[in-house]
Amino acid sequence: KKHKKPATFKAGIITRIALVALVLLALCYTPTLANASNLPIFLHQPQGMYSREMDVQSLVSPEALQFNPMDPRPKLLYLMAEEDEEGAFAITRTSDIVEHTLKTDPKSDLARSFRSHQRKAAKGNQQSINYLKSQMVDYGIGKIIKSLDEKFDLRFKVVSTADEICKEIAAASKISNFKALILNAHADAHAGANRILLSKTQMIINYPQKPEVLAAWNYTTTDRPIKIDEHCFSGLSSDFTFSLIACETGAFETSIAYAIAKLSKRTVWAPMGKTIVEDVVFSMDIPFKSQFLRMDPNVPIAYDNTCEFLPDGFRRCADHQRPFPRDFEL
Repeated sequence: KKHKKPATFKAGIITRIALVALVLLALCYTPTLANASNLPIFLHQPQGMYSREMDVQSLVSPEALQFNPMDPRPKLLYLMAEEDEEGAFAITRTSDIVEHTLKTDPKSDLARSFRSHQRKAAKGNQQSINYLKSQMVDYGIGKIIKSLDEKFDLRFKVVSTADEICKEIAAASKISNFKALILNAHADAHAGANRILLSKTQMIINYPQKPEVLAAWNYTTTDRPIKIDEHCFSGLSSDFTFSLIACETGAFETSIAYAIAKLSKRTVWAPMGKTIVEDVVFSMDIPFKSQFLRMDPNVPIAYDNTCEFLPDGFRRCADHQRPFPRDFEL
């Protein structure tokens, strides 16, 4: 004779099935781009939605991604290379207190609360998104962009090819009061020339034998480099300047800054040696100027690491052995 299973047993089975279904649903859930667009960097990066433009939009305002033709302030175009394998181009980061707590005391109330808000924010919970944003601080480039946005009508854009850079210049030059361009990228120097890395497939190079020649090179292929001519820099005002936040782009008289100055017929500011964003100081006047510093970690002084390339190709550099206080003004 078969015994009937009690109703409580059946209820338990149904409950278990429901719980399994909920777990699977949670695991499969992926926030939409619309939800993720407001998330801080550490939330949308794991989902492959990382965008430094989103972080700038969140840090400053949506206006920081587009010029406003009605804004009377000088226009400044801030272009950042897509390639940043070293992670040097962070816009924001979590506060020191949160970072320290997550590493040293992951079971603390603060760490548990933070991770809970991360999970909720990933599902679009606005309260948790706001909480996480409150735990973010300006960092490196984020600080620079905020200070520049106070003085200039700013457009921030991430680029991956030389063609994109030329198109950005062409579009901006049609707007009145376009006065400066900053290119933020990784670069190195070799045999009197430079390579500026834009993406995992393309870099901008110049040649030691013909230093005034500038080219875009798809270095993962066998294609020949494509020459960049003066048309890329047409339409710029006479007091327009370039600033290269890119290591060693002013190291030689034949550096890539020389090629840009010759082709554009405009002044280019570039560092002699290694540089980091935190060590760059900008004047807030027109013509726009950049000062590249080398900080001494042992004493409160800095050394000038700046070179200026004039339109005629002449290069003049600061006496980098001359120390001065860190809180100087241009």
